[in-house]
Amino acid sequence: RVKLGQITLQAPIENTQPPEKSHDSSALYFGFGEQNRLHFSSLRFRSAFHDLEQTDFGTVAFSHNEMASFEVRYTQPEENSNEKAQNSVKNFKLHRFTFLNLVNLNPVTILDSNLSWKVNAALRDEWKPDFEVAFGYSYDFPWFKRTRIGAFISEKTMSEYNSSGDFRYLNGIGPNLLMVTRLTDRIGLSVDLAYYLNYENGSFFRYKSKMNYSLKRNFDFQLQFENHYDHSIESQMQFVWNFIL
Repeated sequence: RVKLGQITLQAPIENTQPPEKSHDSSALYFGFGEQNRLHFSSLRFRSAFHDLEQTDFGTVAFSHNEMASFEVRYTQPEENSNEKAQNSVKNFKLHRFTFLNLVNLNPVTILDSNLSWKVNAALRDEWKPDFEVAFGYSYDFPWFKRTRIGAFISEKTMSEYNSSGDFRYLNGIGPNLLMVTRLTDRIGLSVDLAYYLNYENGSFFRYKSKMNYSLKRNFDFQLQFENHYDHSIESQMQFVWNFIL
């Protein structure tokens, strides 16, 4: 009772939709984007279940649940490239396979200091491992419809090929801020900022953002962008169809 303090003030009522009204568990993403001035088309499959920016359903708000998903891309060669005269199959590749990508933004309340966490394990182009784990705390803010911000300590391990073609692992650790907001009942937005130290005795500032617009049940439109360690910037728009596999 002492921790509760004054409890007679009015509080907004959260109208989270019941689980039976949620979108279906699996999804196909049809996308178009650009990276390193090269345009690409993409097809992504997600076996389960929910994107962080999609409309909340059930009792676990502001969560991301992704398992066994993959994305394939067809990259259009440059106009003056010799690839124009070669077999276009070489431009079709597996861009990413995600084993597990989970985000839990369980907020700190007046009674509980809940722990928030993230974990992401995947393989990128040419079977390069990509792993990230983070722990911290999340807080609610009275911005827009609903807003939650998480502050984490994040560790990221990835792999690249250097200029001589040798394979190397890159490790970094640093602060990570993740803001997720519901601008309206249909629009969700996330902004993810991280600053990693010890990448080849240097640092890497990563930023990425994603917006989801719910067209109707089981259909969404998404915009996203992200920078990468090789200084490239990736942008993409996707149409999402949720269905039961």
